[in-house]
Amino acid sequence: MRAVILILVSLFSTASMANSYCESRGTTRAIFQCYDAISQPEIQKMKGLYEKIRNHPATTPEAMQQLEFDHQSWAGLMDASCRDSRCGHIALLNRNNLLVARFNALGPVQTVNPTAGNCLDAWITAFRKEVGDEAPIVSEQLNEWEDWCASGKYP
Repeated sequence: MRAVILILVSLFSTASMANSYCESRGTTRAIFQCYDAISQPEIQKMKGLYEKIRNHPATTPEAMQQLEFDHQSWAGLMDASCRDSRCGHIALLNRNNLLVARFNALGPVQTVNPTAGNCLDAWITAFRKEVGDEAPIVSEQLNEWEDWCASGKYP
């Protein structure tokens, strides 16, 4: 419970600092321009969260449909009720908090280190992804990757 309170206090204090900064502007126009500016990172964060949720192995097609429905509902509600960038910024903060909770509820992504058998294939795949499928791979490079695999170095 104490951890939850500390998290909420830190979230509230960060939002309060941003709000105080914007509210200290001299004109209404400057206040709204400030909120527009500080909302851009929140928009990027929201896009990143949607991408993480979409690509998470535990996300089912049904969960994706629900996420899309929830987003449309949120966007419609925001459009209907927010008349200025201050309200939009607060709505973004709240939406991102919900998306973080939804992402965390999916559980951790299990990462598997390549085994000795597929380590070389992983290096070849990474190489092809970086330089293209047509690039030649010389035997010296294969030997180097095999040495890396033997020492536990993976792409």
